[in-house]
Amino acid sequence: MIDSLKEWMRVSTPEEKEFLASTSGTTVGYLRQAAGGYREYSMKAGLAQRIEIAAHALRLVNPALPELKQTDLCTDCSACKYAHPEE
Repeated sequence: MIDSLKEWMRVSTPEEKEFLASTSGTTVGYLRQAAGGYREYSMKAGLAQRIEIAAHALRLVNPALPELKQTDLCTDCSACKYAHPEE
Protein backbone atom coordinates (compact mmCIF):
# COMPACT_ATOMS: atom_id res chain seq x y z
CA MET A 1 0.00 0.00 0.00
CA ILE A 2 1.24 3.48 -0.85
CA ASP A 3 -0.18 5.89 1.71
CA SER A 4 0.49 9.07 -0.29
CA LEU A 5 -1.15 7.60 -3.40
CA LYS A 6 -4.06 6.29 -1.33
CA GLU A 7 -4.70 9.79 0.05
CA TRP A 8 -4.29 11.30 -3.43
CA MET A 9 -6.87 8.89 -4.84
CA ARG A 10 -9.25 9.69 -1.97
CA VAL A 11 -9.25 13.47 -2.51
CA SER A 12 -8.88 13.73 -6.28
CA THR A 13 -11.73 14.05 -8.76
CA PRO A 14 -12.46 11.39 -11.38
CA GLU A 15 -11.07 13.78 -14.01
CA GLU A 16 -7.83 14.24 -12.05
CA LYS A 17 -7.47 10.47 -11.65
CA GLU A 18 -7.94 9.98 -15.40
CA PHE A 19 -5.44 12.73 -16.21
CA LEU A 20 -2.84 11.24 -13.85
CA ALA A 21 -3.31 7.75 -15.29
CA SER A 22 -3.35 8.70 -18.97
CA THR A 23 -0.46 11.15 -18.67
CA SER A 24 1.59 8.58 -16.77
CA GLY A 25 0.87 5.76 -19.20
CA THR A 26 -1.19 3.59 -16.87
CA THR A 27 -4.81 3.08 -15.86
CA VAL A 28 -6.96 4.34 -13.02
CA GLY A 29 -7.47 0.69 -12.07
CA TYR A 30 -3.74 0.17 -11.62
CA LEU A 31 -3.50 3.33 -9.52
CA ARG A 32 -6.33 2.04 -7.30
CA GLN A 33 -4.63 -1.33 -6.86
CA ALA A 34 -1.28 0.26 -6.06
CA ALA A 35 -2.88 2.72 -3.61
CA GLY A 36 -4.97 0.10 -1.85
CA GLY A 37 -2.46 -2.71 -1.77
CA TYR A 38 -5.00 -5.15 -3.25
CA ARG A 39 -2.26 -7.18 -4.88
CA GLU A 40 1.48 -7.42 -4.84
CA TYR A 41 2.97 -5.00 -7.29
CA SER A 42 6.33 -3.56 -8.11
CA MET A 43 6.01 -0.11 -9.56
CA LYS A 44 8.85 0.55 -11.96
CA ALA A 45 10.99 3.66 -11.59
CA GLY A 46 9.90 5.09 -14.93
CA LEU A 47 6.21 4.89 -14.04
CA ALA A 48 6.84 6.38 -10.59
CA GLN A 49 8.70 9.26 -12.23
CA ARG A 50 5.90 9.91 -14.73
CA ILE A 51 3.32 9.84 -11.92
CA GLU A 52 5.33 12.36 -9.90
CA ILE A 53 5.58 14.71 -12.90
CA ALA A 54 1.86 14.42 -13.76
CA ALA A 55 0.86 14.89 -10.10
CA HIS A 56 3.00 18.01 -9.91
CA ALA A 57 1.21 19.44 -12.96
CA LEU A 58 -2.15 18.74 -11.32
CA ARG A 59 -1.03 20.42 -8.09
CA LEU A 60 -0.40 23.62 -10.02
CA VAL A 61 -4.14 23.67 -10.78
CA ASN A 62 -5.34 22.15 -7.49
CA PRO A 63 -2.87 22.79 -4.64
CA ALA A 64 -5.07 20.80 -2.26
CA LEU A 65 -3.89 17.55 -3.84
CA PRO A 66 -1.20 15.70 -1.89
CA GLU A 67 2.30 15.63 -3.31
CA LEU A 68 3.38 12.34 -4.92
CA LYS A 69 7.10 11.57 -4.86
CA GLN A 70 8.87 8.97 -6.97
CA THR A 71 10.68 7.70 -3.89
CA ASP A 72 7.35 7.04 -2.13
CA LEU A 73 5.92 5.17 -5.11
CA CYS A 74 8.83 2.88 -6.04
CA THR A 75 10.72 0.78 -3.51
CA ASP A 76 13.80 0.65 -5.76
CA CYS A 77 13.81 4.45 -5.98
CA SER A 78 13.43 4.85 -2.22
CA ALA A 79 16.51 2.68 -1.70
CA CYS A 80 18.62 4.47 -4.32
CA LYS A 81 21.65 6.29 -2.95
CA TYR A 82 21.08 9.08 -5.50
CA ALA A 83 17.62 9.79 -4.09
CA HIS A 84 19.17 10.52 -0.70
CA PRO A 85 22.55 12.18 -1.38
CA GLU A 86 22.80 13.68 2.11
CA GLU A 87 23.00 10.25 3.79
